[in-house]
Formats: sequence, C-alpha cells, structure tokens
Amino acid sequence: FGDDRLSLSLVSDLSFAGGRVAPANYSGIGKDRGAIAGRLVVQGENKKFDLSGSNIRVYDKRNQSVGGARTDSSGNFFVGNLPEGNYIVELEPDELPVELSVTKTSTVVQVATSAVTKLDFPLRPEYGVAGRITDVAGQPIERVRIELINSVGIRALSAMTDQFGLYRLDGVPVGKYTLRVSPQDSLNPNDTLPKQQIEI
Repeated sequence: FGDDRLSLSLVSDLSFAGGRVAPANYSGIGKDRGAIAGRLVVQGENKKFDLSGSNIRVYDKRNQSVGGARTDSSGNFFVGNLPEGNYIVELEPDELPVELSVTKTSTVVQVATSAVTKLDFPLRPEYGVAGRITDVAGQPIERVRIELINSVGIRALSAMTDQFGLYRLDGVPVGKYTLRVSPQDSLNPNDTLPKQQIEI
C-alpha cells in the first residue's frame, strides 16, 4: 500500500478552547482561519443565571464588524472563520440579568490560524440597598448622607436622602456591610445614631 491509496478525513461540529467544548462549523477554523471561543463567567456566586442572548461582536482594526455570536444559557460563545490578526471583541450586556454587572465590555485579542483564542468576560453580581430616614415622629428627613461601609471599614457607597427621606445605593457587590448616617453629617456628629448590619 502506498501513501496515496488511503486518505482520512475528519469532520467535527465542535471545537475545543480552554478545556471546554464550543459549537463550531466546518469553516470556523482552517489552515488560514482561526476563531474566538469563551464564556461569560459569574464571579463569586453559586446561583445559576440564564446568560443567554447577549451579543458578542468582533471588529477588525478598521472598526469593521467581521463576526458575532449570541451567548447560550451558560454564557458560552464561538466566533469562527477569522483571518489571523488582532480584533476588538465587544460584549453587549443588554440581555444580561439585571443583577449582573460587566467589569469590562470590550477587549483586544489576537487570533492565529488553525487555532481558537480563549476569551472570558467576568461578571459580578451587584444589588441595591434602599430605605427611608425619618425622625422620631415619623417625618422624613431630607439631605442626610447615608454610607455603606464594607467589612474592612472603608466606605463603599454613599447617597443623600431626597425630600421624602428616601435613599438608594446601587451597584453593591456581594458582601457584609454596615449602613449608617455619616459622621460628617450634622445629624450625627458624634457617630451615635444606630447602625444597621446587612449582608448582600
């Protein structure tokens, strides 16, 4: 048997990147084409979020769109058939659950021929804290500074109450906090008002 009498062909609809399997097609990777595969990674949470439907866009150095994909429910994505080069990959977070925040929505990656470039977008859960400040008679107090102090004693967020005594702190990462009226506020100069311990 000579070498020219036997040929072997392999067709796959899966690609491997970073130890994970990602959907692909026969034209996604080749001797002159590469791909980008990755996922949305929720940090510090065991809760299962539905991460489907977020758009991933890929732009070349002239800012022209050259590819894209939508994430599946686990946040996986695959963009193939890319010539070798540098690309800007952008995540459009509009379809993410409201409690998830994207720390970085775009990044630059390099794609090589016959290879898959791994790219993950980190997400972190963030929540809000809201309430009302009133006097002993139950009347709202406006223009009071409220602070959220983290577990190491550093102010994480602050807000002022409105005319109805209402405040809202958004974008609060998961953790343990102390909610208090600021000692710099004229209402609490000696830091003697009650504090509330909260865990998010």
